Amino acid sequence: MKSLFYIFLISIAACATPSPWVPAGGSYKADAQSFSVELPQEWMRFDRGEGLIITKDGILLQNISIARALLDQELKYTKKKFRKGMIPQEVAGVVLDNIQSNPATLNMEIIENVPATIGGHPGFKAIFTFKSKDGLRSKSILYGFLFKDWYYSIRYTAASKHYFDKDLNTFEKVFESFKLL
Repeated sequence: MKSLFYIFLISIAACATPSPWVPAGGSYKADAQSFSVELPQEWMRFDRGEGLIITKDGILLQNISIARALLDQELKYTKKKFRKGMIPQEVAGVVLDNIQSNPATLNMEIIENVPATIGGHPGFKAIFTFKSKDGLRSKSILYGFLFKDWYYSIRYTAASKHYFDKDLNTFEKVFESFKLL
C-alpha cells in the first residue's frame, strides 16, 4: 500500500512538471545560435540549446529542425570532419555520411544532392529517404552551409505517406524566412 502511495505522488509530480514544448507560431529569434525564423501557427517548439525543433503532430510524424555545430566538433557517427573552406558539396558529403552511418537510419536513399542558397549563403540541399528501426519510412529535405566557425542546418523530416507532402509547404515558408543575425 505504501508503494502505491509513492507511485501516486510521483505521478502527480510528473503531471506538474512543465513541458519543454511551447506554442511555436510567429517570429522566433535564437540569439544564442544567431538566427531568426518565422514559425508556423498550430505547431509546437522545443529549444534544444544547440538548436530548435518544431512539430505539429509529433516528431516522428513530422518535424523541422534548425541547428548549428562548431566546425571542429566531432560528429557522432562518422570520422569525416568539417574544415574551413570546404565547398558545399564536400560539406554535404560529411553530413550525409554522418546520417547514413547512424544505426537508427536504415536503407537511406539519396534522391537529390545539389548546391543551394540558404539565407543568402552558399550551401547544399539534399533530399533522401530512410527507414527507422521500427519500420517507419520517412523522407527528409536537408539544407546546410558553413558560416565562419559554424555548420548550420535546416531539416524537414516527415513520414513519407501523408505527412511529407501535407506539411512541405509549411517547411518551405520556414526555410524562406531563415536569416542569420
